[in-house]
Amino acid sequence: MGVMANLLNLLRQGGRQAAGPLLTPPPSNRGEVLGWLGWLLLANALLLTAMATRYGAHGLWPSQWAGVVFLLLAMPGQMVVISLLPWLLAALAGLVWPRAARLAGTLGFTVLVLVVLGDTQVYQLFRFHMNALVWNLILGGAASEIFEFSWMEWLEAILILLLVVWLEWRLGGWVWGLLQRGWLKRGWAVAAGIFLWIMAGQVLHGWADANRYTPITRQAALIPWGQFLRADDFFRQHGWAPAEGTRIGPPDAENGVNYPLEPLACKASAKPYNLLLIVLDSWRGDALTPQITPNLWRYAQTSQVFDHHYAAGIETRYGIFGLFYGLYGSYFNPMLTQRKGALLVNELSRQGYHLEVQASAALTSPEFDRTVFADVAERITLRQKEGSADQRDRDITNHMLAMLDQAGTKPFFGFLFYDAPHAYAYPKSMREPFQPSWKEIRYLELNPDFDPTPFFNRYKNAVYYADVLAGQVLAKLKARGLDKNTVVVITGDHGQEFNDSKKNYWGHAANFMDYTARVPLIVRWPGRPPAAYHHMTSQLDVAPTLMRDLLGCSTPYNRYSLGTHLLTPGGRPFVVVSGGIRFGLREPDRITVVSDSGLVEVLDPNDNPLPQPPNQQHLLQVMDGMSRFLKAPH
Repeated sequence: MGVMANLLNLLRQGGRQAAGPLLTPPPSNRGEVLGWLGWLLLANALLLTAMATRYGAHGLWPSQWAGVVFLLLAMPGQMVVISLLPWLLAALAGLVWPRAARLAGTLGFTVLVLVVLGDTQVYQLFRFHMNALVWNLILGGAASEIFEFSWMEWLEAILILLLVVWLEWRLGGWVWGLLQRGWLKRGWAVAAGIFLWIMAGQVLHGWADANRYTPITRQAALIPWGQFLRADDFFRQHGWAPAEGTRIGPPDAENGVNYPLEPLACKASAKPYNLLLIVLDSWRGDALTPQITPNLWRYAQTSQVFDHHYAAGIETRYGIFGLFYGLYGSYFNPMLTQRKGALLVNELSRQGYHLEVQASAALTSPEFDRTVFADVAERITLRQKEGSADQRDRDITNHMLAMLDQAGTKPFFGFLFYDAPHAYAYPKSMREPFQPSWKEIRYLELNPDFDPTPFFNRYKNAVYYADVLAGQVLAKLKARGLDKNTVVVITGDHGQEFNDSKKNYWGHAANFMDYTARVPLIVRWPGRPPAAYHHMTSQLDVAPTLMRDLLGCSTPYNRYSLGTHLLTPGGRPFVVVSGGIRFGLREPDRITVVSDSGLVEVLDPNDNPLPQPPNQQHLLQVMDGMSRFLKAPH
């Protein structure tokens, strides 16, 4: 107790000695200014680390020792890193005019403390840190909807501001007082130790990432604005990580994902319908025509067709994920980390459906074996035998035809995922209805002025081939009389562009225009009349529609999905299309693109910038959707 009392007394004395309005180290000694600011940086980093305990509210702190060790290394290290900015500003001010250093340091660190304090609140609400999107919303007038303050809370916020300013001012004085008494020595040795501390956290994360060791890697989400080492090849080359795809440790079952928000309430039908889901990779929305897909076109004339339908993503990973889960692509990695299978697949299995999953491309890359089909992976075919895409497409068709020949009274779920359009593949013996057509793909020739006709025709020939195969399956379904008790859903995972916008875009995953984001959707439901629907729909709506109408699930959609029923009157005011590190918010007349860092850009449907602000209400709804199933149970 005596030691603590002496320490507090010294701090008070140091504060009193430094209590002058602009008292700083001697103006003539700029080296002391920098030394003082270095220790002030460390003091603030410790303060921020203490504040960071708020990130672990609601049970988010790790329960495994490895995660705790990583956070003890990474959290203080990151607080040192983000403290470098106010330190740099104060150092520059001190080098120009030493007496300004304390004032600049006080203001700079005050802003940083308030930003981190606000970020802890944002993280508790949304499970992601403040970024350009949040600032855009706040500065755009949506702050009152993100933080609904009463007058007492506003008063409390003002008092906190004043308290932080006072604390930072006194902290500067205390640090200078300790320096004057010789309590703070060997600054360079301390700086070297801090550097090694930071590097230890980075190396630990790099090892965990290479080993897919989730008790450590998932903790990175708690670190505000952290950037962590990823060096898989380095660790594998030195024998410190196993081969790619190997995972050590058990699935991470901590509260990073809360999905579903409540147990499903589903009642199986006494006479259940079968379900056949056919997906054509890279099938763009305008490629459902009598010429390109004659079989599917005829089938659509007697079905329900949704002609304003959008994929869940502009690449397969998020397109298939959203189709089965009804969730944004931002949930892919959390579901992969915890190996949570799609509820649609799990409920089909629980209700006794035979699963006939036939995908031309391997279901291990992307990792659908550890996401969509995680709970039934041992019962399905994950990889076809070697061969070209058109050969594999023929093989999966044959498997499905054989299953339909053997179908009995037990309901079945059939999934066909054709790869030919994505690979621009079809048999050499097939008649090519679209000419001229490239004999081989020559990507190096593509440029803004290149005539896309032969390339586009090859794509259409590949889609035509997939249509032939799908037509055989649909014909078999009818020949066996199974069409009377089978729900059929036919769609694409994303589209494909051939410089349609004249902006040198080829393929997919580059933008959110209709060529890559819009896909066909055909639904044939026994007993329901054919119809054409023109309202905006999303792949996120497919799973909840099937859960409700096919599997008898009465649980509200928003407890397990971000979709709604396909036949919701009026459709959606917007859809969200995921694209790797960004997403596109598609509205009828514009596209709002949000990067991973939160930067927002508003474009017209042809990808041209618009001088308009984003729709903040829609962005707030997206933020809620991105965090809804990440909130830990209370």
